[in-house]
Amino acid sequence: MRKKILWVILASISIGILFLFKNFEPERPLESLSNPKGRTLTESDAKPFQWLSNRETIAQLIRYTADELENQAKIDGMRKEFIALHFLKGNINKHEIRRESLQNMANDPRAIMLAERVFEDFDWVKTKFKDDQAIVRIYAIQLLKTRGQLGEVAALEHAAQTLAKKLASDPDEWQKGREHDLRDLVGAVIQLEGRENILRDVKTFFARVGYLPKLK
Repeated sequence: MRKKILWVILASISIGILFLFKNFEPERPLESLSNPKGRTLTESDAKPFQWLSNRETIAQLIRYTADELENQAKIDGMRKEFIALHFLKGNINKHEIRRESLQNMANDPRAIMLAERVFEDFDWVKTKFKDDQAIVRIYAIQLLKTRGQLGEVAALEHAAQTLAKKLASDPDEWQKGREHDLRDLVGAVIQLEGRENILRDVKTFFARVGYLPKLK
């Protein structure tokens, strides 16, 4: 009798294991946030980055980045936020409201990614933001500066390096007023680092902001 009971238990365990293997689907490390079905984004969506161990997950990260840069809903959201901040001129608490809003956006890696893109491709900026592109450029710099105030200056420096390289290699960029963007980006780095600290090693500072002799 005991043997029969034992065999029944072993058979049940075996069937259970087979069922689990048949229905198990490994968790996807990353999913595109392009949101084609209009689903509501959750808090977990804001944390897509993780250590990658194989080519497929790296490819997924590349696709995720491409989707985010063309995520029109995210682009429109950032544009509306920047415009709202810009037209707070008559509000008594405008500085506090701007600071709080920029800090919230600075904690969103997707917003930082888009802010950097503003200084990589001017044609993209004009296409996506149209008549609001000047306001977007101003507040994109403020957003990257706020990110730096939170302890991560890399995005601000990368934007300066990218734009400096464009200005040094393409004379047409100067006709678009992009040198003003570069001046503001570099000025933001100086404010974060402090003049005295920069003057101790000017050569390193020039390298960090992408300075080239052609920019004279």
